[in-house]
Amino acid sequence: MKTEVVFGGRGKGKTAHLIKHAAESGAYIVCSSQEIARRLQQRAQQMGLTIRFPITMDEFAGGHFHPPGCKGFLIDNTLELIQGLAKGVPVLAISMDEDSMDQTWLPTKTPA
Repeated sequence: MKTEVVFGGRGKGKTAHLIKHAAESGAYIVCSSQEIARRLQQRAQQMGLTIRFPITMDEFAGGHFHPPGCKGFLIDNTLELIQGLAKGVPVLAISMDEDSMDQTWLPTKTPA
């Protein structure tokens, strides 16, 4: 199974895309804090969608989720997650194997 990598500018729909994906798949969204998890849950409700309550990076890293019912993970702001795992040490570069991912490009400019 390939991992979908969602690209796009700030405010261009990346998180909304993940919320829709979570509603369809039953996957957990992983985010940086409980506050953001609450905002994601509220945003899903505003979109008329039902999602599992998102988990934090610490919960993800510690395995604090329900594996039997877990359908997968959707990582919101992936670089933020990686930087958090690095405990303050700068992450200078990342690499990805293009054969293991599907790419979704979201527009960088709002249509006129």
